[in-house]
Amino acid sequence: MSSDVCVIPGCGAEAVRHLAVVEARRAFEQVPDQGRSAALCKIHYKEWKKATKKDRKLDRMGGSFSSGAKQGGPGRGGPPI
Repeated sequence: MSSDVCVIPGCGAEAVRHLAVVEARRAFEQVPDQGRSAALCKIHYKEWKKATKKDRKLDRMGGSFSSGAKQGGPGRGGPPI
């Protein structure tokens, strides 16, 4: 198993996942500026997943569709419908 501990101040539990520091900060502002990855325990990883669920879904879909315009036909390269 991993010998890393969770980076969230006051936690100290065994880390089960590593995320980019930028990704961890999407849910936790108190992540320290040490290295490129942040180790999270099971509880804090679950909290991160819940806090970023909507954003991650939009990222998988190709970004935010806040403009309200529908994309074109096949390939999405056409003009708005």
